[in-house]
Amino acid sequence: MATSSSEQSVQIKGTSSGLVITLPNGDLVAVLAQLAERLQAMGSFVKGGRVAVEIGARALNEPDIADIGRLLEAHQVSLWALLSEHPPTRQLAANLGLAVDLAPPLRHNGNGQPAPAAGPPPGVKPVLHAGEDFSALLVHGTLRGGQSIEHPGAVIVMGDVNAGAQVVAGGDVVIWGRLRGTVHAGAAGNRAAVVCALVLQPTQLRIGDTIGRAPDPIGQRWRLHLRPSRPAPEVAHVSDGAIVVEPWDQVKSW
Repeated sequence: MATSSSEQSVQIKGTSSGLVITLPNGDLVAVLAQLAERLQAMGSFVKGGRVAVEIGARALNEPDIADIGRLLEAHQVSLWALLSEHPPTRQLAANLGLAVDLAPPLRHNGNGQPAPAAGPPPGVKPVLHAGEDFSALLVHGTLRGGQSIEHPGAVIVMGDVNAGAQVVAGGDVVIWGRLRGTVHAGAAGNRAAVVCALVLQPTQLRIGDTIGRAPDPIGQRWRLHLRPSRPAPEVAHVSDGAIVVEPWDQVKSW
């Protein structure tokens, strides 16, 4: 049976425990070179964060794990978990102080007792993204110029995203209002992500590694249809390597 290209490439996805990087089978040096390219392309989306690395049944020794850790540190990312189906590798990871499953480590207060998890910022709360294994972020209120939100899952904004504001999401982005700022959906490389808004007028729109900019002054959209005379809900998605914007009620599939 032929192996799909997705099974041969590094996969990065958002989960409720943060980003998970899945390494494919094959030469580790080549796989890590591919991972370095992906991290470089993602830029600030991953910087300062932590990731779990999933390796399947691949056997790793301590220098191999150290190479992975150093690569991540070079991109300002910390390795907190190594998910392995290979028992000796799993035990080695545990001996090195890494988590071996996606259950987040307990935080402790000054008395050595488990500390309660930090609550979300005011106006922001995670919600279950139906059918997926990660949480969406629900934002109540308008994002003003200079404000920025980054989240490994989907992002839902119950308000406007003004010019100068930015939303970066590993999944879909839904704006229940006017989108006039910058949005990057599928920031981990997911071209299947979509951007929806009641009024879609972004300064810049990115889906995966595909970039679209604001329409020209005469009203031409990125592709396929002209901007309606009256604003209406629209959906942006990637088709044939370009960002396509369509009326919400005319989208045939998601």
